[in-house]
Amino acid sequence: TIPFGPVLTDKKDVELYIRRAQAALLSPQIPHEEFWIKKEKELKTGPRAFDFSRNVVYVHVSDPDLTELSFVDLPGLIQNSNDQDISLVKELVVDAISRPNTLILVTIPMSGNVI
Repeated sequence: TIPFGPVLTDKKDVELYIRRAQAALLSPQIPHEEFWIKKEKELKTGPRAFDFSRNVVYVHVSDPDLTELSFVDLPGLIQNSNDQDISLVKELVVDAISRPNTLILVTIPMSGNVI
């Protein structure tokens, strides 16, 4: 495990740091410290070595009143991708859903026409 960035105490910072960590995983040719200051727009348009990775971004939330719980954000439907990426995504999904006590939630973006 490689720590990424500072300890966050404000929940408004969490989403951006998760995005930074994901971008760093997909761009191992760039030192991960360089991602700590990138803005959201830079993360979306920057170069990536990979589209998917077996590596995981862990977010540890500490609170004495919280229940221990893990969330796994898996890739969604992929299309127009190469066979290697499709195989990797399939392996990631099968591995995650095969674990005991797994609850599967399917989400869709509400930005498009859902009907």
